[in-house]
Amino acid sequence: MIMPSVSVGDLAFPPYAHVPGRFPHPQSDPAGHHHTHPQVVPPEARFPWALALFHAGFYWEAHEVWESLWRERPHGSAERFFLQGLIRLAACGLKHREHRIDGILSHATGAARLFARSGQDCFGLRVSDLLACCELAAVVPASFPDPEPLVRVVFSFVLVPDASPGASRP
Repeated sequence: MIMPSVSVGDLAFPPYAHVPGRFPHPQSDPAGHHHTHPQVVPPEARFPWALALFHAGFYWEAHEVWESLWRERPHGSAERFFLQGLIRLAACGLKHREHRIDGILSHATGAARLFARSGQDCFGLRVSDLLACCELAAVVPASFPDPEPLVRVVFSFVLVPDASPGASRP
């Protein structure tokens, strides 16, 4: 897999990717990585940082960053549906890490519905590409690793924003 180049300044990945019940909760547990490795993400870096987290297997963390952008968008807007689709896709990755087949399928399906509902490409990402990614995300592996490593990439696809001048940006 080729990772796209993402400029996110001095931000560093956390020491582990949060998986509920397996690792300390990043925010509420004193041993959580938000307590031990706090980072301030500049507003202009939030979307590329979320993509970098997602690509590296930090699905809960990507979800949190995308959710911060989602909260800022107007209700009913295409961008809000689109971001909610990315949040659901990250949740699907987390369900892979939790070995929850029902969650994998429901989040992949939910993400696809939200991307379709957005009705337009956003943040340089194409709806058609994301719908194909949702199909790949819904594929359940024959087995899951046991025990789960600290970080694991579960998807074979990479979300690469279009860098053309007309592509919308967060």
